[in-house]
Amino acid sequence: MSFDQLSTAAFALDPGVRWVAVARPGAPPRWRYRPQVLALNESASDEAEERLANPAILALAGARGDWDLDGLRYVAIAYGKLTQVIAPLPEGGHISLLFDGGSDPTVVGQALITGLASEADHNHNGATVESIEFLRPAAGKA
Repeated sequence: MSFDQLSTAAFALDPGVRWVAVARPGAPPRWRYRPQVLALNESASDEAEERLANPAILALAGARGDWDLDGLRYVAIAYGKLTQVIAPLPEGGHISLLFDGGSDPTVVGQALITGLASEADHNHNGATVESIEFLRPAAGKA
């Protein structure tokens, strides 16, 4: 899926999602804030996070998950102001979502990986992606 499709679908997961970033192998990371959301930090900080911090976090957690826990689904990080969910993309790289404290990272994380797995299965079967409704809003969220 394109960055635009992924970011639109990710924003639909939960109204608390304020920022979406996608990093793919060989390409610079891209990110987008939800309209009317102001950045809390500099753009260079976002880029460093997607190029360095998040790949390292996923590599470490993934190595542990692959050891004897059937792999890694996603990582949730609770910062002081916000929470972030980072998940590996089926084709490589990762997607990260930053959201406000009122959102449940396990609900958002599970919805994210379920949608990504469904999309990967859909593409693997040779079907054409016509919509991005594979990522449905989390239960109880509008």
